[in-house]
Amino acid sequence: MQGIDVAVILVEPEFESTIGFLARVMKNFEITELRLVNPLARIGREAHMRASHAQEVLDNTKIFADLETALDGVNLSVGTTAQRASSVFRIVRKPVTPSELVHILGGVAGKLAIVFGREGTGLTNEELQLCELTMTIHASPQYPTLNVSHAAAIVFHEFYTESLQVSHGSSWSPSPRGKSSCRLFPEASESIGRERAAENHQERGFANA
Repeated sequence: MQGIDVAVILVEPEFESTIGFLARVMKNFEITELRLVNPLARIGREAHMRASHAQEVLDNTKIFADLETALDGVNLSVGTTAQRASSVFRIVRKPVTPSELVHILGGVAGKLAIVFGREGTGLTNEELQLCELTMTIHASPQYPTLNVSHAAAIVFHEFYTESLQVSHGSSWSPSPRGKSSCRLFPEASESIGRERAAENHQERGFANA
């Protein structure tokens, strides 16, 4: 989307192929900034092979010790999850879909981080609490968990398609990042709807930025 600078964060990837395929799909949709959090796999021959023509994405990848550090300089962070909040105890809050996220961000500008979790277990609740929003992709309830690069392709496609239509808008203001509390971005909270935001706040005790 025009006016939005996207950084992709991948937490503790276990396989080189995951890193390579993610870099490739980033290149497909003109996203260049990849941040890895405590990677268990190195960026080696297989990662470069899977990345194909996205070598510069791998070459410029930054590595961080933890997610909180990786989120430095970000105005809005979105954590991905396959959970649908069937229980209020399972995930941090009700997630939006990629298309809903694009609608929420229409007309604003700033630094956005999209956070993807581990291949096997995804993001922990503690990691999701560091994100202002959570996002999920509708899939069959029989097997709702997508491969990281496949999920990324769906999300990035939504943003890329919208970028052809959306012009620059108002700027985001960085919000304070607490270690154990999550703050909904004001525009996002309003776009999700007063009723839904109020429900989230009541369930989780969140504070607006």
